[in-house]
Amino acid sequence: MINNKIGNRIKIIREKADQNQKVFAKTMGVTPATINRYEKGHRIPDAHFLEKVVANYYCDPVWLLTGSDGAKDALKSKSAVKNYCDPDIDEIVAWLTEVPEAKLLLVRLVKTYREFDTVVCEIRQLGVRSLNKLKV
Repeated sequence: MINNKIGNRIKIIREKADQNQKVFAKTMGVTPATINRYEKGHRIPDAHFLEKVVANYYCDPVWLLTGSDGAKDALKSKSAVKNYCDPDIDEIVAWLTEVPEAKLLLVRLVKTYREFDTVVCEIRQLGVRSLNKLKV
């Protein structure tokens, strides 16, 4: 099983939206089995899926990728996004969703995070193997 932090955050978003896996999967254009695999950490979502989560559920992409509290709530309603404390939020959201370069930057961020997460998991596994060798 891979590191499941993103899967846990996807589950939080789904539950805050008050959706079961079947409804969430339909909204996201994947099967319920895929959602189950993401949430259990058996599969890592691709950049396109994560981008759709951010767009459809108005979640903070930094929080989704890292767990950092970039926004106070993991999930915001449409009205909350419009009333967010930053007066330029509508421009920022439009920029992220409409400008191809912004989408590419978001995809690069997701890929970089995925690579980072993979390396961290490999380091942990190496550490566990090293500790096991020392115990023998």
